[in-house]
Amino acid sequence: MKSSDHIAIVGGGIIGISTAFYLSELGHTNVSIYEQCGVACHSSGKAGGFLARTWCDETDLRGLARASFALHMKLKEEYPDIGYRGVDTYQVDTISKSRGKGKGSVKTPVQWITEDQITGTKLLDTSKNTAKVSPRVLCNKLLSVAQSRGVKLNITKIVGVKKTEALSPISSPPPVRTQSQ
Repeated sequence: MKSSDHIAIVGGGIIGISTAFYLSELGHTNVSIYEQCGVACHSSGKAGGFLARTWCDETDLRGLARASFALHMKLKEEYPDIGYRGVDTYQVDTISKSRGKGKGSVKTPVQWITEDQITGTKLLDTSKNTAKVSPRVLCNKLLSVAQSRGVKLNITKIVGVKKTEALSPISSPPPVRTQSQ
């Protein structure tokens, strides 16, 4: 594939945006993202963004988890405004408490657990191995950088895809049919 070939990406969530970002980083200059409602407007904008370096070490996902963590660290170094931060991660054991009219004192970091509901805490990992990123902020930053390299965002509904011969170059216009066409 030549760097000038047109690439159409359907979806403006973390997968579509990061695909466009890395294609543009590799020098692809004719990339279009097609999204129906907006950047990270569905699950990518509502996800928790929790990252764990070592939590998959005993599984087949070890390499992927470690690579993902390292990649987010690299992005944080290049773009400090992506909403990334290392976090200590705790297990908090609680008991159920019926909701009365009076509120208990809230000395815990979260408003929905009162101190008298906590039966124990345990540090699971430190900020060296666990982190949080704001997926919507990350998507918007990656898109902004990709757009500065020529990536185009099209807010439109895809209603069809034009099938082309395998391995044939895709020409402009892209092989997607939008609602306005």
